[in-house]
Amino acid sequence: MTDKTAMNSPEVPSAMPQAKQDAWERFVDDVSERPLHYVTMLLVCGAVLAGVLIGKDMIGSSKEAKLDDVARALEIGANTTKRPEERIAVLDEAKARTQGTPSEAARLFALACAHRDLAEDALDGATKLKGWKDCMAFCNELKASFPASVWNKFPSRPPAGAGTETGKSAVELLADHAAVQVAFLEKNPFNAVGKADPGLKAVIELEDGKKIVIGEFYSSVAPFHVANFVKLAKDGYYPGTSFSSFRRGNLKSNTAAGQTAVNVGLEFADPMTKVTPDNRDDDGTKDIGYSVRDEANSLPYAAGSIVAVQDWNTGGDSASRLAVYAEEPAFGYGTIFARVTDEASLKVLRDMLAADGDAGNAIRIKNPFKIKSVSVEGAIANPPETPFPPAVKMPEAEPAKK
Repeated sequence: MTDKTAMNSPEVPSAMPQAKQDAWERFVDDVSERPLHYVTMLLVCGAVLAGVLIGKDMIGSSKEAKLDDVARALEIGANTTKRPEERIAVLDEAKARTQGTPSEAARLFALACAHRDLAEDALDGATKLKGWKDCMAFCNELKASFPASVWNKFPSRPPAGAGTETGKSAVELLADHAAVQVAFLEKNPFNAVGKADPGLKAVIELEDGKKIVIGEFYSSVAPFHVANFVKLAKDGYYPGTSFSSFRRGNLKSNTAAGQTAVNVGLEFADPMTKVTPDNRDDDGTKDIGYSVRDEANSLPYAAGSIVAVQDWNTGGDSASRLAVYAEEPAFGYGTIFARVTDEASLKVLRDMLAADGDAGNAIRIKNPFKIKSVSVEGAIANPPETPFPPAVKMPEAEPAKK
């Protein structure tokens, strides 16, 4: 046995039992005789430990990256050209596919976004209400089950109200908006079939002399939107605004997956087309000081349907910006409150739909169709129970950039 004193070896604890003392001595002897062996083992163990720690960190990072990937995949997969009843099946499949995986948080958020989209597109009250309830439930489950560091990172198409409350994440904003929609729908169930107001119609005359007749208004299901349009027309808001951009979507006659979106409608009455007609960059950026509550109803999206554009900044529908469909879309969004019914007016809309787009932005109409006048005949059959709308506050032009 090697002289342990010459090795300057560690002292054997005196209280150690004889068997352990003998083992200690054998270990010290082995180390002294094969030092490179033990140095190599120490380096290997250190490398393995470092690899485990680094690998754990990389796995954690990959899991976090996967959360965003799955969220995007589910949101895209659910938001297709399929009709609401078909999209429910897509959501169920996506939910089953990710159940129990590390991406549970992403699944919850993606399903919340998908049910939000489903609710916005639903054509009946029960589906719309259920969509918003599920949206809210998934968001609340996510908030309760995961730390803010997880759910703060999830991006989403901004829900209505986004940007009005600083410091809130997309998850919080989405849950808050869903709660507002649920409360409104529970308090204001809508009729299964909208009934047109007898005798109420409007005529939009363009500066080129062409006319568009809005032959039906539906205050039975959208009293606030009808009252808003009528008041703005009588107060002279519309002259000077324009049909300024196209609305893109898929045609109802061709809902095959993957089809290319086409121009299906026109947006008009944007206040910035009146305030700054020569500046197209600020189109769609401002409204007239208030919004109109979403009035969910089962009126079908069809050629001639007039809808209020959703306003993501105010939590409702735009008070001014409207869209009218020239072709029948596969599905749409926004509150339907009126319809162009005569063939001559629909032809005017389709001719406008064939206009050239702007070279810098194909969604914009190159030469907007300016409105000369809007006249209203008849009375609203079902006016809102509360006074509406408030006074118009026209937006101001932004100062020129230096």
